[in-house]
Amino acid sequence: MNLNIKEGIGFLLLLKMGKINLLDKNTSEKISAGEIIERPASIVKELIENSIDAESKEINISIHNGGIDFIEVSDDGIGMEREDAVLSLKRFATSKIQKIEDLENLNTLGFRGEALPSIAAISKMEILTKHFKQNLGVYLKVEGGEILKIQEAGIKNGTTIKVNSLFYNTPARKKFLKSKNSETAMIVDLINKFALFYQNIFFKLNNNGKIFLNFPLQLNLKNRLGKIFKINEDELLEISSRTPNLYIDGLIAKPYLNSAARTNQIFFVNGRIIKNSLLSQAFLQGCGELLPKGRFPQGAIFIQIDHKLLDVNIHPAKAEVRFLNSQEIFQSLSKTVASALRNDKEVHQTMPLKKISFPNFEGEKEKLNLNLVENLELNLEKPKEDFIPLAQIENTYIIGKEEENLWIIDQHTAAERINFENLKKNSLEKNIQKLLIPQTLELTLKQKLLLEKNINLFEELGFELDFFGGNAFLIRSIPASLKEKNIQGIIQELIEDLEIEIPREFKKEKLLKELACKSALKAKEKLNYLEMQELFKKLKVVENHNICPHGRPVFIKLNLKQLNKMFGR
Repeated sequence: MNLNIKEGIGFLLLLKMGKINLLDKNTSEKISAGEIIERPASIVKELIENSIDAESKEINISIHNGGIDFIEVSDDGIGMEREDAVLSLKRFATSKIQKIEDLENLNTLGFRGEALPSIAAISKMEILTKHFKQNLGVYLKVEGGEILKIQEAGIKNGTTIKVNSLFYNTPARKKFLKSKNSETAMIVDLINKFALFYQNIFFKLNNNGKIFLNFPLQLNLKNRLGKIFKINEDELLEISSRTPNLYIDGLIAKPYLNSAARTNQIFFVNGRIIKNSLLSQAFLQGCGELLPKGRFPQGAIFIQIDHKLLDVNIHPAKAEVRFLNSQEIFQSLSKTVASALRNDKEVHQTMPLKKISFPNFEGEKEKLNLNLVENLELNLEKPKEDFIPLAQIENTYIIGKEEENLWIIDQHTAAERINFENLKKNSLEKNIQKLLIPQTLELTLKQKLLLEKNINLFEELGFELDFFGGNAFLIRSIPASLKEKNIQGIIQELIEDLEIEIPREFKKEKLLKELACKSALKAKEKLNYLEMQELFKKLKVVENHNICPHGRPVFIKLNLKQLNKMFGR
């Protein structure tokens, strides 16, 4: 039998396929459990949420080796009666809903009948619980989802759940766990987040017998967030806004305390910790030009919304949500953040002087002078002007003098700011330049579909694009201030930026910023004296000339007093 490679692979797959079988209860429950319980932090999350729903005032968490070997969550909540404790281990048994319509009105974090069977299916578990109206509590010992023992117990009000030997009966899942330190870090991060929203609850974490986290009731939100982010409380800004269907509150760090990742962006929706790219984009949009490109704001944001406008059932562990009024949410959050930043004077400094770390020049003068000699290109013939360019370092930074001020200008960010303001003006005034010879724009199918969906935005920017057949377009006009250099490549990159779904007004601003950047003078481009001087003249007359559209500094300006201080005069 002669088979080519493709036929051979198909033949092997056919051999492996059998008849469709109905999985037994034990196997199906383990698979279902894996959708909710991915790791120790998943268990801690589910158990804490149950404790919160039980109106607990104190929640103690204990773990050993990142929760892989042992997890215990103990609370002082209302507890469960014997019958409820047994039923809580049955799938789809819950006190929170009775019919499908109740899901639309559900405003609790979860229900025990959802979490406990999943945890029990892949671990050895003990439950100790006492309802506050009962004289005695109940003890249950469970293994692999089966109740092995049940008896009365003399215990205090509340519930304690102990989980041992996680994934003991599903070893394949256990292989995917990370190191005990990584698993511990995820649990710490989770408890930190709970402690932010639920300030009326005392949270404590013990790790391997030692107190790891402690959030007593006297710590307010600023105390807690400052402690978690390791940020001074005076560097946190309050945000707040109200509409009939939407409340937004929270604390955000000042923009110069930005991060390389979204790790320190914490979102709560109706008390639930969630991940949501729309909220993250809105938070970033609200910071506008105060953040450098590729950097992210930090903060904890709490959103209360009519539960009928929210779908929390799109993720097995309810870690994600879907908003029915996503555009309104985006605009409200971005404007709320922008308003808080606009009202704070310090954030409008590109980088407060107290944040700049100047070198200690003692002992470094020889090294510094050598670098200057190697990299400075001096311009000796200087006409009398307000700004006198002195040098260009590495064809990237312009050194210049204006009266008693020393300027160090990043030529790319300066050109980017100038471009952005000109492009905005062109867009408002409909200033375009016709190309003598139209250029052909070849796109992929995906790019073509994105362009067709957003063609009006490109027209507003000053591009005239006509469909040319297949996946091709003709570029007939471009914005008046744009050079013809590499127009096709620039448009293709702009199209790629349109994948993220954000409101139209923010899309246009995003395109303007990207267009300004991609068409700007680059680092490593050599400039002559007049070109440096011309760049400075244009920069001085545009708005927001101290930062580029993406929030990076355009220049550092030092006056004589600052220079004297740096040199110890």
